[in-house]
Amino acid sequence: MIRSGILRDDPASTFSDVWYRVAPTRPRLSPHATITPQRFGPKTDYVVDDPATAKFYRLSGAAYLFAAMLDGRRTVDDAWQTACARLGDDAPTQKECVDLLAKLQSFGLLLGELPLSPEMVHERRTRARKSRIQRRTGKWFFFTIPLINPEPVLHRTAWLCRAVFSKPMGIVFLLVLAAGLFSVLTNIDRMGDPLSNILEPASLALITITFLVLRGLHELGHAAACKAMGGRCTEIGVILIALILPLPYCDASAAWRFRSLSARVLVSGAGILVEIFIAAVAAVIWANAPAEQALLRTLCFNVMLVASATTLLFNLNPLLRYDGYYILSDLLGVPNLQQRSKELWQFFFERLGFGVRERPPAVRSRGEAWALGVFAALSFPYRIFILFAIVLLISTQYLTIGIALAVVAIAIMGVWPILKLIGYLAGSPKLSGHRARAVGVSLGALAIGVVALGLVPAPAAVYAAGAVEARRDAPVRVPESGYIDRVLVAPGQAVALGEPLFELRSPELRADVRTAEAGVMGALANLDAAAINSPAAEQIARGRLHVYQATLERLEERADALTVRAPVAGRFIAEPGTNPPDLVGLYADRGVKLGRVATTDDPIVRAFLADRDHAYAFGTTRPVELHPASATTTPAEPASNLRRVAYRVRGDAGRVVPARLLRTAPVGSRDLENPALATAVGGDVRLDPNDPDQRRTLTPQFLIELEPETANAGVGIGQRARVRLDLPRAPLAAQWWRRAMQYLESRQAGE
Repeated sequence: MIRSGILRDDPASTFSDVWYRVAPTRPRLSPHATITPQRFGPKTDYVVDDPATAKFYRLSGAAYLFAAMLDGRRTVDDAWQTACARLGDDAPTQKECVDLLAKLQSFGLLLGELPLSPEMVHERRTRARKSRIQRRTGKWFFFTIPLINPEPVLHRTAWLCRAVFSKPMGIVFLLVLAAGLFSVLTNIDRMGDPLSNILEPASLALITITFLVLRGLHELGHAAACKAMGGRCTEIGVILIALILPLPYCDASAAWRFRSLSARVLVSGAGILVEIFIAAVAAVIWANAPAEQALLRTLCFNVMLVASATTLLFNLNPLLRYDGYYILSDLLGVPNLQQRSKELWQFFFERLGFGVRERPPAVRSRGEAWALGVFAALSFPYRIFILFAIVLLISTQYLTIGIALAVVAIAIMGVWPILKLIGYLAGSPKLSGHRARAVGVSLGALAIGVVALGLVPAPAAVYAAGAVEARRDAPVRVPESGYIDRVLVAPGQAVALGEPLFELRSPELRADVRTAEAGVMGALANLDAAAINSPAAEQIARGRLHVYQATLERLEERADALTVRAPVAGRFIAEPGTNPPDLVGLYADRGVKLGRVATTDDPIVRAFLADRDHAYAFGTTRPVELHPASATTTPAEPASNLRRVAYRVRGDAGRVVPARLLRTAPVGSRDLENPALATAVGGDVRLDPNDPDQRRTLTPQFLIELEPETANAGVGIGQRARVRLDLPRAPLAAQWWRRAMQYLESRQAGE
């Protein structure tokens, strides 16, 4: 692409040493090239469309004025003189005109008086072949396979395409979108259950099919919008991401020559509009479908979820070269955003680091320079993050393929750039006279990176998921079945040990007590009568009295148990979702839990540490001197690597609570005692998807207990906490290597 950066003010290079060779020539632009003006911010550029090669090139206003005067009759010198007369200080220099002519000739847009040399023809063919291979292979990571030419179908349905992307349809789109948003907001409480099951195998299969269908409709939206705006779409195919994930694509590059900014933006965002429209319709159906149509509701929920997620994470994200990138480029008026931002950063590195005094890249304003710099600074790390995420996602199911992709990714993003840098330092003409400095700066930067990552100790820590619990926490259970007659306690009320909390009544038990009392009275009367008759009769009567008295004692104990008392001193906490006064009159079976009594003023944190982190934190046998804020271990326990222990509670993450380690479990367990720590409800502990009860963790977890160093830590019982266990400082490279090895070991073990 020819950029306006070819023409820039540089008084030092107004004249060219080779001007005498090109000045008398009479070239002309290729007759098959069409030129369309486009507004980019305050200035106008000109897009050259070459139908023969299906490529587009951009010229600045000054470049276009000079090139447009090349008609085969006027000489190059005449065209330059005329441009100088019309543009004044904005006119191109001789050197810039030579560069422009060379690029036009290289791209096949310039015809001369003499035939092309064989070398030029070979160079063009080589460049075209290389460009075609690179387009199809995507730097060996994104392979494109063309399948069909949709232009004949689009030509016959052009009227429908124009109707779909018309203003009345835009109003319909807004109404449907409003209905979809209203449906989601009014039924947001129903989204919890589908989201909790989203990673199940059956759900993943359905989501994959939904994703592929939506991607196909997305690309058809681009093709239809391009046709509606007057363009052509001649290629639809499949792109293979990392040779694994097939995605449809369409070639809507004809939109680049549209004069209207709104038309270009509409074509770039047409796929997004299609997905949002489908998601809105799916949301309305999902919210109004009856409960018995579970399959329909599941399908609509998946459509709604996939369409919104792909739109926000990928399509609308301008840091990736998808729809959002082209929309942002058009709206900012900054053409060729990615390439120009890369050139700007390269210029800064060469000027400031290597001392190369090259011409700066052309920017139209300070705002454009900031846009280019910020885009390059954000897009490159984000692309690395996305590539890393794709590799991890694939490796969770296919470890061998994931490792192969990781090797390819490292080669593409790491090894190949280093090889290119070596070649650049060894042979770039730009570095003539500056090569020693460039090599020294590069080696120095490499040494600093190696030292910073491999030698400089950095803070190290492992994390555990936990919850704030009471040190003494006893359940309040019904010791004897009966009807709840009185509630003597309120939630949050402080109670003493043995204090009555509930009073129950049991007519059956009361009748049994009265019957037992009558039996005791009758046994006493029989005893008095037997004492008169004979000693043997008295002995038998006394035995019967003891039986009746023992039965009465047991029944009186059960009757006394109808008064539910506090098992420990603390504060009464009702069961979730219950209000104690509403329990009056209800029948409670023996053992039913009515609440619990906890010591809220003396909390502890019970956390679960993964087995791989537990071995790293507690697996050493060498003695260490612990920080006062860290834990102390008993003589029977192995020595600890801990330097400091602290935690943050959910909802108040800005405050760090120093803690002391009370104890650690000697063995790990896969039974999760606190369900609130599971990932399904927002926690950090992953559960085994094959466990029907959803109480078994994916990997063994070690229980650790902490207490805050200060008596009034200001934390509430039941809050989730994230525990940080600080370890001896270690270089970042060593920490990353440990994490990578742990991940590979867990994948090999099938965790």
